[in-house]
Amino acid sequence: MIVGVLFAVATLVVLGVVLALSVWGSTDFVIRDRLGSEQVNEAVVVSVDGEDVGNLYVDRDNPSDELEVSLDDPGTHNYTIGLSATMENSSGRQSDASASGIGTIDVRDGKVFAIGLTGSGRNLEVTLEEEAP
Repeated sequence: MIVGVLFAVATLVVLGVVLALSVWGSTDFVIRDRLGSEQVNEAVVVSVDGEDVGNLYVDRDNPSDELEVSLDDPGTHNYTIGLSATMENSSGRQSDASASGIGTIDVRDGKVFAIGLTGSGRNLEVTLEEEAP
């Protein structure tokens, strides 16, 4: 009988630890950036739910970068992105550009999001776009 009680207590402790880890575990995802064909370099600052989660930097020597992000909870989160870049047109003329964007993402463990840049000239907008698995 004592062995049975000890086994039951040990089982409850193990189940409690597993439950606690699943409830309080982090949700990890990745944000990627790639240098565009008309870009010389690009610097990106990313915030999620009002907190800075990191920076990305790409240039011709390092055309891709990724940021691993951990959040306490999965689900819908707000993001803000700031971007500055040096662009180069087909004749080799360079110009500086900046853009920002806000939106929401549905975060789940293992998801990957890419920095998206749309528009032209002074009407640029930055987004986070979910990549296909």
